[in-house]
Amino acid sequence: MSGLSWREADEIRYLHVTWAELPEADMLTTLEDLAARITQEPPGLAVVTDARSMSVTPRFLTRAKTLNRDVFGPRRGTFLVYGLSGLVQVMARGFSNVGGGVKVVPCRDEDHAVAHLRAHQR
Repeated sequence: MSGLSWREADEIRYLHVTWAELPEADMLTTLEDLAARITQEPPGLAVVTDARSMSVTPRFLTRAKTLNRDVFGPRRGTFLVYGLSGLVQVMARGFSNVGGGVKVVPCRDEDHAVAHLRAHQR
């Protein structure tokens, strides 16, 4: 099961990722699917991420760091993340610092993320 879906709000199209309560195997599949989708899109893709109830495992974190360095950063995407807590907040800050181009923006909820996208449309 993948937690990816295309969504549109206020004529803004974005890729939405839901991590909530996915088992580790599904989280890893979703992560790989996300990397594949990002490489198929023009640089700068906006990804809105629902991190509520997300359980980060060492295996997931290791793979996410590698993909951040090799895919997400070079594609210069923006990750708008809501539902952050504890370890996930630390991971999000780290992604911005080591991603080489990826920007992580914490948001209150999905509506706040869409408002941010609208305000920063090119």
